[in-house]
Amino acid sequence: MHDLITQKTIVIFGGTGDLAQKKLIPSIMKMRIEEDLFPQLKIVCISRRQLTENDFTQYVRRIYNSFCETYSYYIDEQWFLRFMGSIYYYAMDVTQESDFKGLKEYLNRLDEMRNSSFNERIFFLSLLPSLFSISIRNLAASTILADSGVRKIVVEKPFGTNLQTALEIETELVKHFREKEIFRLDHVLEKKFYKDLYHIRSVCPRFDCYWNSSFINKIEIEWNESIGIEGRGQYYESVGALRDMVQNHILQTLSLVCMELPATGELFMLRNERARLIGNLTKFEQEEELGRKVIRGQYIGYREEDNVNPNSVIETFVRLELTIRSLRWKGTDVVLKTGKRMEEKRTRIEISFKSPQTVKTLRDLLSEFTNSYDSIIFDVMRAKIIVTDMHNNSVDSKRNSISYDKLFQRIISGDQSSFVSWEEIQASWQFIDHIRRLWEQNTTGICCYQLGSIN
Repeated sequence: MHDLITQKTIVIFGGTGDLAQKKLIPSIMKMRIEEDLFPQLKIVCISRRQLTENDFTQYVRRIYNSFCETYSYYIDEQWFLRFMGSIYYYAMDVTQESDFKGLKEYLNRLDEMRNSSFNERIFFLSLLPSLFSISIRNLAASTILADSGVRKIVVEKPFGTNLQTALEIETELVKHFREKEIFRLDHVLEKKFYKDLYHIRSVCPRFDCYWNSSFINKIEIEWNESIGIEGRGQYYESVGALRDMVQNHILQTLSLVCMELPATGELFMLRNERARLIGNLTKFEQEEELGRKVIRGQYIGYREEDNVNPNSVIETFVRLELTIRSLRWKGTDVVLKTGKRMEEKRTRIEISFKSPQTVKTLRDLLSEFTNSYDSIIFDVMRAKIIVTDMHNNSVDSKRNSISYDKLFQRIISGDQSSFVSWEEIQASWQFIDHIRRLWEQNTTGICCYQLGSIN
Protein backbone atom coordinates (compact mmCIF):
# COMPACT_ATOMS: atom_id res chain seq x y z
CA MET A 1 0.00 0.00 0.00
CA HIS A 2 2.91 2.38 0.51
CA ASP A 3 3.42 2.77 -3.23
CA LEU A 4 -0.20 3.84 -3.66
CA ILE A 5 0.18 7.04 -1.67
CA THR A 6 3.83 8.05 -2.02
CA GLN A 7 4.27 11.68 -3.14
CA LYS A 8 0.60 12.56 -3.12
CA THR A 9 -1.23 15.66 -1.94
CA ILE A 10 -4.83 15.88 -0.73
CA VAL A 11 -6.17 19.43 -1.09
CA ILE A 12 -9.27 19.92 1.07
CA PHE A 13 -11.36 22.93 0.05
CA GLY A 14 -13.35 23.68 3.19
CA GLY A 15 -10.51 22.40 5.33
CA THR A 16 -11.72 24.05 8.54
CA GLY A 17 -15.37 23.06 8.09
CA ASP A 18 -17.41 20.58 10.08
CA LEU A 19 -16.72 17.64 7.77
CA ALA A 20 -12.97 18.24 7.80
CA GLN A 21 -12.89 18.48 11.60
CA LYS A 22 -15.10 15.47 12.35
CA LYS A 23 -14.34 13.11 9.47
CA LEU A 24 -11.64 13.97 6.96
CA ILE A 25 -8.68 14.91 9.16
CA PRO A 26 -9.47 12.23 11.81
CA SER A 27 -9.73 9.63 9.02
CA ILE A 28 -6.31 10.61 7.69
CA MET A 29 -4.95 10.32 11.24
CA LYS A 30 -6.50 6.87 11.49
CA MET A 31 -4.86 5.80 8.23
CA ARG A 32 -1.50 6.96 9.53
CA ILE A 33 -1.79 5.31 12.95
CA GLU A 34 -3.34 1.97 12.07
CA GLU A 35 -1.82 1.23 8.68
CA ASP A 36 1.09 3.66 8.23
CA LEU A 37 -0.32 4.53 4.84
CA PHE A 38 1.04 7.97 4.14
CA PRO A 39 4.60 8.63 5.27
CA GLN A 40 4.95 11.11 2.37
CA LEU A 41 1.35 12.19 1.87
CA LYS A 42 0.74 15.94 2.22
CA ILE A 43 -2.56 17.47 3.25
CA VAL A 44 -3.43 21.08 2.43
CA CYS A 45 -6.47 22.55 4.21
CA ILE A 46 -8.04 25.56 2.52
CA SER A 47 -10.59 28.06 3.73
CA ARG A 48 -11.16 31.82 3.83
CA ARG A 49 -10.15 32.15 7.48
CA GLN A 50 -6.89 34.00 8.06
CA LEU A 51 -4.99 31.68 10.41
CA THR A 52 -1.44 32.05 11.63
CA GLU A 53 0.78 28.98 11.76
CA ASN A 54 0.15 28.79 15.51
CA ASP A 55 -3.63 29.13 14.98
CA PHE A 56 -3.61 26.21 12.58
CA THR A 57 -1.43 24.10 14.86
CA GLN A 58 -3.91 24.62 17.69
CA TYR A 59 -6.80 23.80 15.35
CA VAL A 60 -5.22 20.46 14.39
CA ARG A 61 -4.27 19.78 18.02
CA ARG A 62 -7.91 20.12 19.08
CA ILE A 63 -8.89 17.59 16.42
CA TYR A 64 -6.04 15.34 17.51
CA ASN A 65 -7.00 15.53 21.21
CA SER A 66 -10.65 14.80 20.46
CA PHE A 67 -9.64 11.96 18.14
CA CYS A 68 -7.41 10.30 20.76
CA GLU A 69 -10.04 10.65 23.47
CA THR A 70 -12.97 9.46 21.37
CA TYR A 71 -11.25 6.50 19.75
CA SER A 72 -9.04 5.51 22.70
CA TYR A 73 -5.75 5.98 20.90
CA TYR A 74 -2.61 6.79 22.81
CA ILE A 75 -0.20 8.76 20.64
CA ASP A 76 2.85 10.59 21.90
CA GLU A 77 3.77 14.20 21.20
CA GLN A 78 6.43 13.18 18.69
CA TRP A 79 3.76 11.56 16.53
CA PHE A 80 1.72 14.76 16.59
CA LEU A 81 4.74 16.86 15.58
CA ARG A 82 5.46 14.49 12.69
CA PHE A 83 1.84 14.75 11.61
CA MET A 84 2.03 18.55 11.69
CA GLY A 85 4.96 18.25 9.30
CA SER A 86 2.62 16.78 6.70
CA ILE A 87 -0.41 19.08 7.03
CA TYR A 88 -0.56 22.69 5.83
CA TYR A 89 -2.99 25.57 5.74
CA TYR A 90 -3.66 28.01 2.93
CA ALA A 91 -6.16 30.89 3.15
CA MET A 92 -8.03 31.83 -0.01
CA ASP A 93 -11.45 32.56 -1.47
CA VAL A 94 -12.56 29.89 -3.95
CA THR A 95 -14.77 32.41 -5.75
CA GLN A 96 -11.72 34.50 -6.72
CA GLU A 97 -9.78 33.21 -9.73
CA SER A 98 -6.75 35.27 -8.72
CA ASP A 99 -6.47 33.39 -5.41
CA PHE A 100 -5.93 30.14 -7.29
CA LYS A 101 -2.76 31.51 -8.85
CA GLY A 102 -1.29 31.83 -5.37
CA LEU A 103 -2.44 28.28 -4.57
CA LYS A 104 -0.74 27.01 -7.73
CA GLU A 105 2.58 28.48 -6.61
CA TYR A 106 2.09 27.14 -3.07
CA LEU A 107 1.41 23.57 -4.24
CA ASN A 108 4.39 23.67 -6.60
CA ARG A 109 6.65 24.74 -3.73
CA LEU A 110 5.44 21.78 -1.67
CA ASP A 111 6.33 19.46 -4.52
CA GLU A 112 9.79 21.03 -4.82
CA MET A 113 10.36 20.39 -1.10
CA ARG A 114 9.88 16.68 -1.78
CA ASN A 115 12.46 16.79 -4.54
CA SER A 116 10.27 14.74 -6.88
CA SER A 117 9.24 15.26 -10.49
CA PHE A 118 6.08 13.13 -9.98
CA ASN A 119 2.99 14.23 -8.09
CA GLU A 120 -0.61 13.25 -7.67
CA ARG A 121 -3.18 15.71 -6.37
CA ILE A 122 -6.59 14.87 -4.98
CA PHE A 123 -8.91 17.88 -4.78
CA PHE A 124 -11.64 17.32 -2.20
CA LEU A 125 -14.53 19.82 -2.44
CA SER A 126 -15.99 19.90 1.06
CA LEU A 127 -17.98 23.03 0.21
CA LEU A 128 -21.52 24.28 -0.22
CA PRO A 129 -23.03 22.94 -3.47
CA SER A 130 -23.34 26.53 -4.70
CA LEU A 131 -19.53 26.80 -4.71
CA PHE A 132 -18.76 23.59 -6.62
CA SER A 133 -19.01 24.96 -10.17
CA ILE A 134 -17.03 28.13 -9.63
CA SER A 135 -14.35 26.24 -7.67
CA ILE A 136 -13.87 23.75 -10.49
CA ARG A 137 -13.86 26.53 -13.09
CA ASN A 138 -11.26 28.57 -11.20
CA LEU A 139 -9.17 25.48 -10.48
CA ALA A 140 -8.96 24.76 -14.21
CA ALA A 141 -8.31 28.40 -15.18
CA SER A 142 -5.32 28.57 -12.83
CA THR A 143 -3.60 25.68 -14.72
CA ILE A 144 -3.11 23.84 -11.41
CA LEU A 145 -4.55 20.79 -13.13
CA ALA A 146 -1.92 21.00 -15.85
CA ASP A 147 0.78 20.94 -13.16
CA SER A 148 -0.65 17.77 -11.60
CA GLY A 149 0.93 14.53 -12.80
CA VAL A 150 -2.21 12.64 -11.81
CA ARG A 151 -5.29 14.54 -10.68
CA LYS A 152 -8.55 13.44 -9.09
CA ILE A 153 -11.50 15.39 -7.80
CA VAL A 154 -13.93 14.43 -5.04
CA VAL A 155 -17.34 16.08 -4.78
CA GLU A 156 -19.12 15.51 -1.48
CA LYS A 157 -22.91 15.19 -1.47
CA PRO A 158 -25.27 16.99 -1.85
CA PHE A 159 -24.60 17.11 -5.57
CA GLY A 160 -26.56 20.25 -6.39
CA THR A 161 -29.96 21.29 -5.06
CA ASN A 162 -31.99 20.15 -8.09
CA LEU A 163 -31.40 18.65 -11.52
CA GLN A 164 -30.47 21.99 -13.08
CA THR A 165 -27.77 22.85 -10.51
CA ALA A 166 -26.50 19.26 -10.56
CA LEU A 167 -26.16 19.48 -14.34
CA GLU A 168 -24.19 22.72 -14.01
CA ILE A 169 -21.72 21.00 -11.68
CA GLU A 170 -21.48 17.94 -13.92
CA THR A 171 -20.84 20.12 -16.96
CA GLU A 172 -17.84 21.72 -15.25
CA LEU A 173 -16.54 18.37 -14.03
CA VAL A 174 -16.56 16.61 -17.39
CA LYS A 175 -15.11 19.68 -19.09
CA HIS A 176 -11.91 19.44 -17.04
CA PHE A 177 -11.72 15.85 -15.75
CA ARG A 178 -12.08 12.39 -17.24
CA GLU A 179 -14.67 10.09 -15.71
CA LYS A 180 -12.05 7.91 -14.02
CA GLU A 181 -10.76 11.05 -12.24
CA ILE A 182 -14.18 12.05 -10.82
CA PHE A 183 -15.35 10.69 -7.44
CA ARG A 184 -18.93 11.70 -6.56
CA LEU A 185 -19.10 10.78 -2.91
CA ASP A 186 -22.08 9.40 -1.04
CA HIS A 187 -20.52 7.50 1.86
CA VAL A 188 -23.58 5.26 2.30
CA LEU A 189 -22.20 3.06 -0.49
CA GLU A 190 -19.30 2.09 1.78
CA LYS A 191 -21.52 0.85 4.63
CA LYS A 192 -20.86 -2.77 5.58
CA PHE A 193 -24.47 -3.84 5.89
CA TYR A 194 -25.31 -2.75 2.34
CA LYS A 195 -22.23 -4.49 1.00
CA ASP A 196 -23.25 -7.64 2.89
CA LEU A 197 -26.67 -7.73 1.25
CA TYR A 198 -25.26 -7.20 -2.25
CA HIS A 199 -22.61 -9.85 -1.64
CA ILE A 200 -25.18 -12.43 -0.48
CA ARG A 201 -27.28 -11.94 -3.61
CA SER A 202 -24.18 -12.17 -5.80
CA VAL A 203 -22.61 -15.31 -4.33
CA CYS A 204 -25.79 -17.23 -3.56
CA PRO A 205 -28.05 -17.46 -6.66
CA ARG A 206 -30.60 -19.58 -4.77
CA PHE A 207 -30.95 -16.72 -2.26
CA ASP A 208 -31.57 -14.22 -5.07
CA CYS A 209 -34.34 -16.40 -6.51
CA TYR A 210 -36.47 -15.35 -3.53
CA TRP A 211 -35.63 -11.65 -3.96
CA ASN A 212 -38.75 -10.56 -5.85
CA SER A 213 -42.44 -9.74 -5.55
CA SER A 214 -43.50 -13.40 -5.64
CA PHE A 215 -42.11 -13.74 -2.12
CA ILE A 216 -41.79 -10.16 -0.81
CA ASN A 217 -44.75 -7.99 0.21
CA LYS A 218 -43.06 -4.83 1.31
CA ILE A 219 -39.70 -3.08 1.56
CA GLU A 220 -39.31 -0.33 4.14
CA ILE A 221 -36.25 1.87 4.56
CA GLU A 222 -35.96 4.38 7.38
CA TRP A 223 -33.18 6.75 8.29
CA ASN A 224 -34.13 8.62 11.44
CA GLU A 225 -32.22 10.98 13.71
CA SER A 226 -33.05 11.96 17.28
CA ILE A 227 -31.39 15.36 16.90
CA GLY A 228 -32.77 18.47 15.21
CA ILE A 229 -30.92 20.61 12.68
CA GLU A 230 -28.17 21.43 15.19
CA GLY A 231 -27.53 25.06 14.22
CA ARG A 232 -27.64 24.37 10.48
CA GLY A 233 -30.75 26.46 9.86
CA GLN A 234 -29.43 28.28 6.80
CA TYR A 235 -28.41 25.05 5.13
CA TYR A 236 -31.53 23.11 6.05
CA GLU A 237 -33.82 25.87 4.81
CA SER A 238 -32.25 25.38 1.38
CA VAL A 239 -32.74 21.61 1.26
CA GLY A 240 -35.20 19.96 3.68
CA ALA A 241 -35.44 16.25 4.41
CA LEU A 242 -36.39 15.25 0.86
CA ARG A 243 -33.24 16.68 -0.68
CA ASP A 244 -30.97 16.21 2.33
CA MET A 245 -31.59 12.48 2.78
CA VAL A 246 -33.98 10.92 0.27
CA GLN A 247 -32.28 12.16 -2.91
CA ASN A 248 -28.95 10.62 -1.96
CA HIS A 249 -28.63 8.23 1.00
CA ILE A 250 -32.09 6.67 0.90
CA LEU A 251 -32.43 6.29 -2.87
CA GLN A 252 -28.91 4.86 -2.97
CA THR A 253 -29.93 2.37 -0.29
CA LEU A 254 -33.05 1.41 -2.23
CA SER A 255 -31.04 0.93 -5.41
CA LEU A 256 -28.61 -1.41 -3.63
CA VAL A 257 -31.43 -3.47 -2.12
CA CYS A 258 -33.60 -3.77 -5.23
CA MET A 259 -31.38 -3.44 -8.32
CA GLU A 260 -30.90 -6.26 -10.78
CA LEU A 261 -27.57 -7.99 -10.38
CA PRO A 262 -25.25 -6.96 -13.22
CA ALA A 263 -24.34 -9.65 -15.73
CA THR A 264 -20.67 -8.96 -15.03
CA GLY A 265 -18.83 -7.49 -12.08
CA GLU A 266 -17.66 -4.50 -14.11
CA LEU A 267 -17.99 -1.17 -12.34
CA PHE A 268 -20.02 0.57 -15.03
CA MET A 269 -22.53 -2.30 -15.03
CA LEU A 270 -23.07 -1.99 -11.27
CA ARG A 271 -23.61 1.76 -11.57
CA ASN A 272 -25.95 1.29 -14.54
CA GLU A 273 -28.16 -1.10 -12.57
CA ARG A 274 -28.39 1.30 -9.63
CA ALA A 275 -29.35 4.14 -11.98
CA ARG A 276 -31.89 1.97 -13.80
CA LEU A 277 -33.61 1.06 -10.52
CA ILE A 278 -33.97 4.70 -9.49
CA GLY A 279 -35.26 5.56 -12.95
CA ASN A 280 -37.96 2.87 -12.59
CA LEU A 281 -39.57 4.41 -9.51
CA THR A 282 -43.19 5.36 -10.18
CA LYS A 283 -43.81 9.09 -10.30
CA PHE A 284 -46.87 10.64 -8.69
CA GLU A 285 -49.21 11.75 -11.44
CA GLN A 286 -50.98 14.57 -9.62
CA GLU A 287 -51.20 16.49 -6.37
CA GLU A 288 -54.06 14.33 -5.04
CA GLU A 289 -52.02 11.15 -5.35
CA LEU A 290 -49.04 12.86 -3.77
CA GLY A 291 -51.19 13.86 -0.80
CA ARG A 292 -52.18 10.23 -0.23
CA LYS A 293 -48.76 8.67 -0.65
CA VAL A 294 -46.38 11.30 0.68
CA ILE A 295 -46.42 12.69 4.22
CA ARG A 296 -44.25 15.66 5.05
CA GLY A 297 -43.84 17.04 8.53
CA GLN A 298 -41.98 19.66 10.51
CA TYR A 299 -41.01 19.25 14.15
CA ILE A 300 -42.47 21.74 16.61
CA GLY A 301 -39.80 24.32 17.36
CA TYR A 302 -38.11 24.17 13.97
CA ARG A 303 -39.32 27.68 13.07
CA GLU A 304 -37.67 29.04 16.22
CA GLU A 305 -34.25 27.69 15.23
CA ASP A 306 -31.53 30.18 14.23
CA ASN A 307 -31.57 31.22 10.57
CA VAL A 308 -34.95 29.61 9.93
CA ASN A 309 -37.87 31.44 8.32
CA PRO A 310 -40.58 31.89 11.00
CA ASN A 311 -43.14 30.89 8.34
CA SER A 312 -41.06 28.05 6.93
CA VAL A 313 -42.74 25.14 5.16
CA ILE A 314 -39.50 23.16 4.88
CA GLU A 315 -40.03 19.52 5.84
CA THR A 316 -37.95 17.84 8.57
CA PHE A 317 -39.78 14.53 8.06
CA VAL A 318 -40.93 12.76 4.92
CA ARG A 319 -42.57 9.39 4.26
CA LEU A 320 -43.10 8.13 0.71
CA GLU A 321 -45.08 5.12 -0.55
CA LEU A 322 -43.72 3.96 -3.89
CA THR A 323 -43.77 1.16 -6.41
CA ILE A 324 -41.05 0.06 -8.81
CA ARG A 325 -41.83 -0.40 -12.52
CA SER A 326 -40.09 -3.71 -13.09
CA LEU A 327 -41.04 -7.35 -13.49
CA ARG A 328 -39.09 -8.31 -10.36
CA TRP A 329 -40.90 -5.84 -8.08
CA LYS A 330 -44.40 -5.58 -9.59
CA GLY A 331 -46.86 -5.55 -6.68
CA THR A 332 -44.29 -4.97 -3.91
CA ASP A 333 -44.90 -1.86 -1.79
CA VAL A 334 -41.93 0.36 -0.99
CA VAL A 335 -41.89 2.81 1.92
CA LEU A 336 -39.10 5.34 2.45
CA LYS A 337 -38.99 7.59 5.50
CA THR A 338 -36.59 9.91 7.25
CA GLY A 339 -36.94 12.53 9.94
CA LYS A 340 -35.29 14.77 12.47
CA ARG A 341 -36.28 14.72 16.15
CA MET A 342 -37.44 11.12 16.00
CA GLU A 343 -37.65 8.96 19.12
CA GLU A 344 -34.27 7.36 18.39
CA LYS A 345 -31.48 7.43 15.86
CA ARG A 346 -32.01 4.45 13.59
CA THR A 347 -31.02 3.27 10.14
CA ARG A 348 -33.02 0.23 9.16
CA ILE A 349 -34.24 -1.83 6.22
CA GLU A 350 -37.14 -4.24 6.69
CA ILE A 351 -37.97 -6.80 4.00
CA SER A 352 -41.40 -8.30 4.71
CA PHE A 353 -42.04 -11.72 3.15
CA LYS A 354 -45.33 -13.43 2.41
CA SER A 355 -44.36 -16.56 4.33
CA PRO A 356 -42.23 -17.26 7.43
CA GLN A 357 -41.04 -20.41 5.66
CA THR A 358 -39.30 -18.24 3.04
CA VAL A 359 -37.33 -16.42 5.71
CA LYS A 360 -36.34 -19.71 7.30
CA THR A 361 -35.23 -21.05 3.93
CA LEU A 362 -33.11 -17.96 3.28
CA ARG A 363 -31.57 -18.15 6.71
CA ASP A 364 -30.65 -21.79 6.17
CA LEU A 365 -29.22 -21.04 2.72
CA LEU A 366 -26.98 -18.33 4.15
CA SER A 367 -25.77 -20.51 7.02
CA GLU A 368 -24.54 -23.10 4.53
CA PHE A 369 -21.59 -21.00 3.49
CA THR A 370 -21.02 -18.27 6.08
CA ASN A 371 -21.92 -16.91 9.51
CA SER A 372 -20.24 -13.55 9.04
CA TYR A 373 -23.23 -11.36 8.11
CA ASP A 374 -23.83 -9.92 11.57
CA SER A 375 -25.75 -6.92 10.23
CA ILE A 376 -28.61 -9.06 8.88
CA ILE A 377 -31.32 -10.46 11.15
CA PHE A 378 -33.69 -13.24 10.04
CA ASP A 379 -36.96 -12.80 11.92
CA VAL A 380 -38.82 -16.01 11.05
CA MET A 381 -41.76 -15.40 13.38
CA ARG A 382 -42.64 -12.08 11.73
CA ALA A 383 -41.57 -13.20 8.23
CA LYS A 384 -38.99 -10.43 7.92
CA ILE A 385 -35.35 -9.86 7.11
CA ILE A 386 -34.03 -6.83 8.94
CA VAL A 387 -30.86 -5.14 7.78
CA THR A 388 -29.49 -2.69 10.31
CA ASP A 389 -26.22 -1.13 11.38
CA MET A 390 -25.35 -3.40 14.28
CA HIS A 391 -22.41 -1.20 15.18
CA ASN A 392 -24.85 1.51 16.36
CA ASN A 393 -25.31 -0.48 19.58
CA SER A 394 -21.79 -1.80 20.01
CA VAL A 395 -19.17 -0.65 22.47
CA ASP A 396 -16.90 0.11 19.54
CA SER A 397 -19.47 2.18 17.62
CA LYS A 398 -17.45 5.41 17.63
CA ARG A 399 -14.42 3.78 16.10
CA ASN A 400 -16.58 2.18 13.40
CA SER A 401 -18.19 5.53 12.57
CA ILE A 402 -15.05 6.65 10.77
CA SER A 403 -15.49 5.45 7.20
CA TYR A 404 -13.64 8.10 5.24
CA ASP A 405 -10.31 6.34 5.72
CA LYS A 406 -11.58 3.50 3.52
CA LEU A 407 -12.93 5.99 1.01
CA PHE A 408 -9.58 7.80 0.89
CA GLN A 409 -7.89 4.50 0.16
CA ARG A 410 -10.33 3.82 -2.68
CA ILE A 411 -9.77 7.29 -4.13
CA ILE A 412 -6.01 6.90 -3.93
CA SER A 413 -6.13 3.50 -5.65
CA GLY A 414 -8.65 4.69 -8.25
CA ASP A 415 -11.45 2.32 -7.14
CA GLN A 416 -14.80 3.99 -7.94
CA SER A 417 -17.04 1.13 -6.77
CA SER A 418 -18.22 3.09 -3.71
CA PHE A 419 -18.89 6.29 -5.65
CA VAL A 420 -21.92 7.49 -7.58
CA SER A 421 -22.29 7.87 -11.34
CA TRP A 422 -23.83 10.89 -13.03
CA GLU A 423 -26.66 8.66 -14.30
CA GLU A 424 -27.65 7.81 -10.72
CA ILE A 425 -27.61 11.46 -9.69
CA GLN A 426 -29.63 12.48 -12.72
CA ALA A 427 -32.30 9.81 -12.12
CA SER A 428 -32.62 10.69 -8.43
CA TRP A 429 -33.00 14.42 -9.10
CA GLN A 430 -35.64 13.80 -11.76
CA PHE A 431 -37.65 11.86 -9.18
CA ILE A 432 -37.16 14.40 -6.38
CA ASP A 433 -37.79 17.49 -8.54
CA HIS A 434 -41.11 16.02 -9.68
CA ILE A 435 -42.27 15.74 -6.04
CA ARG A 436 -41.09 19.25 -5.23
CA ARG A 437 -42.95 20.75 -8.19
CA LEU A 438 -46.17 19.20 -6.91
CA TRP A 439 -45.42 20.43 -3.38
CA GLU A 440 -45.03 23.97 -4.67
CA GLN A 441 -48.67 23.85 -5.75
CA ASN A 442 -49.74 23.14 -2.16
CA THR A 443 -47.73 24.79 0.64
CA THR A 444 -50.31 23.88 3.31
CA GLY A 445 -49.80 20.12 3.16
CA ILE A 446 -47.27 19.96 5.98
CA CYS A 447 -48.07 18.66 9.46
CA CYS A 448 -46.34 19.51 12.75
CA TYR A 449 -45.12 16.84 15.12
CA GLN A 450 -43.77 16.52 18.63
CA LEU A 451 -40.45 14.86 19.43
CA GLY A 452 -40.46 11.29 18.16
CA SER A 453 -44.02 11.12 16.87
CA ILE A 454 -45.84 11.76 13.61
CA ASN A 455 -49.10 10.34 12.26
